[in-house]
Amino acid sequence: MQPKSKQESFASYRSLLSPDLSPEEFVLFRDHIAEQSGLFLDESKMDSLRISLLARATLHDFSSYLEYLDFMRESPGEFNELLSLITNNETSFFRYPGQFEALCALLPEIMARRATLDRRIRIWSAGCSTGEEPYSIAMCVLDYLGEDISWSLEVFGTDVSKRALAICESGVYDEKAIRSLEPRWHRYMERAGDKWRAGPLLKKTVSFGYHNLIKEPYPLSVMSDWDIIFCRNVTIYFKLESTRRVIKNFYQSLNPGGFLFIGHSETLRTISDDFASREVNGVFVYQKQEEPWAPGVKEISSQTRSRADEEPGTGEETVRQADTSFAELLRQATDEFEQGHIDQARPLLEAALSRQPDNADVNLILSYIYANEGQYQSAIDCCRKTLDVQPLSARAHYLLGVVYDKVGKPDDAEQEFKKTLYADPNFALAHLNLANIYRMQGKNDLARRAYHNAIDLLMQQPEGDWVEFLGGFMGDLVAETAKKGLAQVGRGAGKGRKQQD
Repeated sequence: MQPKSKQESFASYRSLLSPDLSPEEFVLFRDHIAEQSGLFLDESKMDSLRISLLARATLHDFSSYLEYLDFMRESPGEFNELLSLITNNETSFFRYPGQFEALCALLPEIMARRATLDRRIRIWSAGCSTGEEPYSIAMCVLDYLGEDISWSLEVFGTDVSKRALAICESGVYDEKAIRSLEPRWHRYMERAGDKWRAGPLLKKTVSFGYHNLIKEPYPLSVMSDWDIIFCRNVTIYFKLESTRRVIKNFYQSLNPGGFLFIGHSETLRTISDDFASREVNGVFVYQKQEEPWAPGVKEISSQTRSRADEEPGTGEETVRQADTSFAELLRQATDEFEQGHIDQARPLLEAALSRQPDNADVNLILSYIYANEGQYQSAIDCCRKTLDVQPLSARAHYLLGVVYDKVGKPDDAEQEFKKTLYADPNFALAHLNLANIYRMQGKNDLARRAYHNAIDLLMQQPEGDWVEFLGGFMGDLVAETAKKGLAQVGRGAGKGRKQQD
């Protein structure tokens, strides 16, 4: 029996699959999509969702939307296909040119800050769709740098749509897409039959990866050290609470003095007070303030402030926690944390900590939360409490090293990463972070060795305690980051596995 064609399939099932989506079905799909991706579809998106569901359910010969929902829940690949239809991938090269002019105007400021470090500019395009934005960013900055080869540029594009990311990786665009490019940008592209393709310099400069902006926490060792973040017209799909979390994570991921670009019609006025707004050539951008870190002073995130400002509740939750055993509190907290429900995990952890202040597991999980919220002194304190009980905890040493590096204490960070490798020689991310420190110190031979170790482990042994610090990223993507670092120090002597000095 020959399989049905798409036309035959649609004809035979259209009488069974209703073209209408009931309000109850809309809520079920809306909530599942929000839970898995953070995208919140209000009622104005109901018809758009209905059209996408009709296309996918018909393709798979389902007779009801609820059958398709069950199928989608068990199939991450199908969820990504639906998400690709739902999300608006409308984009173009140099969309909103004024923002790119503002980018160029800010480059001298970024370069002045980086000149005494590693002469490297790092820009993240979050929600990059099919890649036109990150490629435009790269062309803009490369054009500004001109013949100055003493600077390197890294542009990283992320999205939740794997279909869009496939286009990004190919770098191939039709004439319609290229039509918006001024002739002076054509030198960065090359002909590919009747299409255009990103040229070698762009492909070398821009990399792509899957990332869900709602996933928490953002791994400091991967999603940090950015000078500029572009996230334009992406958070309009999120609930206000989700948007606030995303913006907070952007704040933590930026270097002091770094800039956030959002949509030209978007504002952070009711979302965050962490950033200072600046007008640059008629365009508003948001800057992370260069506040010195004060050891011993507990930092308070905006989420913590908002909780402190709330009116006290009835205390029923406190009573329930008092009636729960320590083991059950820890189990519940761990489950909530692993699902990314940070606000639910924190009070459970704090209740558990009040009973066993020196418990290593509780302190380690809290150190993750504090580190990713920018409460660095609290993170350090919790790491140290963990190490008091478990002095060979590779995870605690590694996280402590990441925090020290984040607050500008590279010597302390170096020692913690070495202790990580003493406890676990195969902890790939410790090799990578140690390599970055050596590169910054000009110790190129040690940096090369550490980069090689990191690359080998990321590619050949993609398992271990370090994986949880990737925040959902794939090891091969982090390996590409290591390869770029290796290219900066050269590929000469220093290759091969050897315990760090």
